[in-house]
This record gives sequence, C-alpha cells and structure tokens, in this order.
Amino acid sequence: MLPLAICFLAVYLIGQAKISTFSLALVWQLGVSYRTALLMHSKMIQVLSEQ
Repeated sequence: MLPLAICFLAVYLIGQAKISTFSLALVWQLGVSYRTALLMHSKMIQVLSEQ
C-alpha cells in the first residue's frame, strides 16, 4: 500500500500533466513501479473525467 502523501502527490501531478505518457514520469518522480504508476494514472483519469 502506498503512503497517503504519495497518492496526493500523484493526484496533483496527474492534474498538471499535459502529456499522455505521464505514467513514466510518475515512476521517476514518485519512485513507484511502472505497473503502480499506470494503475494510479488510469484510475485517476477515470475519476477526473467523470466530473
């Protein structure tokens, strides 16, 4: 499980993203695996697009 601070940082970074390959940037900036970054990115984009 990821710390809450990492999740909040990911939400902020994804909200600021302007490129579609942002999952790779999450790997580098948050220090998580690519699979974790891709999962976080896709779930957050889904939630943000529903609003």
